Amino acid sequence: MKPFTLTLSNGEIATGRLSIPQSTQKPLLVCLHGGTHDAEYFDAPPSTPSPGSLIHGGFQLFALNRPGYGTGMPLDPQTNETYPQQQGKYLNDTILPALWKEYEALSGASALVLLAHSIGAMMVTITAKSYAGSEGYPLSSLIASRIVAKINITYTQGLANFIEPNASHGNFDPVMKDQLMLQIPGMLLADPEVRKQSARLNKPVPVDEIIGINTTWLQSWNRYSHQVKVPLKYGISEFDELWSSKTDALGKYRDAFPLSPRVECEIVSNALSYAAHSWLTRCCEFAVECSEWYTSKNKKT
Repeated sequence: MKPFTLTLSNGEIATGRLSIPQSTQKPLLVCLHGGTHDAEYFDAPPSTPSPGSLIHGGFQLFALNRPGYGTGMPLDPQTNETYPQQQGKYLNDTILPALWKEYEALSGASALVLLAHSIGAMMVTITAKSYAGSEGYPLSSLIASRIVAKINITYTQGLANFIEPNASHGNFDPVMKDQLMLQIPGMLLADPEVRKQSARLNKPVPVDEIIGINTTWLQSWNRYSHQVKVPLKYGISEFDELWSSKTDALGKYRDAFPLSPRVECEIVSNALSYAAHSWLTRCCEFAVECSEWYTSKNKKT
């Protein structure tokens, strides 16, 4: 993947990494990372279970650095909206329309799919809720992983302990983070190649994200999900240490998208917090099917 920089309508800059293979009819996948990572999370070596491996299947991939990870976002101090609400809407109103305008012709894609992990999934759920279809980009579906209806408060409190008072960002030691996220049986399941990437991919996390995921999200997430009107695919790893992979939590999450025309939720067996190859394969199939559905639906109207 190659770095890219995009100037937005408000003068701010969006950055990330991209790959646009030639002669492909596949949808444009826009990937949004979770906390403590940036766009490089999606550009891990091909041998590892990272969405970057989708490039070799001919997919067009854009990995965005979310605001707070080297790029800015104008915040309105007068609004009652939370940081996640403002970021979700900013993606919908400003970043994604600019991305589509710049790369639609080059990509040849007819639809855009959002693929988001963990805290990134929190942001894009709000993006999908805000999407009306008139923003200037064709959102055909949403793929989310890790974030769900029930969180392990013990672990989130542990993450909060890493943050210094009055700091804008928190710096998590990668060794301690791996111990927190990959406890037994995680340590036994973790691909050694993935663990080699931990220090390189580790980035400071905006404090507002940690606050949002611990407080406002848990209180209000279904207010956003109830208004999402695009197809959704969701996966939670069987041995995720932060989010609950119990069937009741999965069912609660699935039922919270009543307006979505298609909802698929699954527990990814024998997997950890990061993506598994089998999960990514199913995501690819879902993205293609929903993009074809979107294109066909809009040809009829």
